[in-house]
Amino acid sequence: MKYHVVKNSIELLFIGLMNLSVAIAQPMGQPQPPHSESMSPKEMVRQLKKDLNLTDEQSPRIQKIFEAQREEMRKMFDAAEEEHEAMYEKMDKKREETNAKISLVLTDEQKMKFEKMQKDHAQRPSHPLQPGYERPMREPCPDNPE
Repeated sequence: MKYHVVKNSIELLFIGLMNLSVAIAQPMGQPQPPHSESMSPKEMVRQLKKDLNLTDEQSPRIQKIFEAQREEMRKMFDAAEEEHEAMYEKMDKKREETNAKISLVLTDEQKMKFEKMQKDHAQRPSHPLQPGYERPMREPCPDNPE
């Protein structure tokens, strides 16, 4: 579930940045190209047909181009999700190794508190889009005051 939230967040961020970059790049009052992130290939062709007066011969050819683009982008998102999942697995393993090393240094009482801290942290939502998320408060670092 955590990975799907990350994937969805990345997709939303990507879509937002793409829409923003297109909006900034377009002069005011000019027709804008359709946004493949928010419109179906059929809707994009309909918009281009209206704005560019596409012929009946051009429309299906352009729709196929949009459909191919959508499929390629979906593959890119899927590949990115797999990479993120592998990265998170490696990070989880590294955290476990780090916690095991820390536990070797702690007293029994400290270990119990440390384990409770880890359980509490694991149960808290870690992403702003998850219900119950609260932004963590940072304490100023004595070596680097803000």
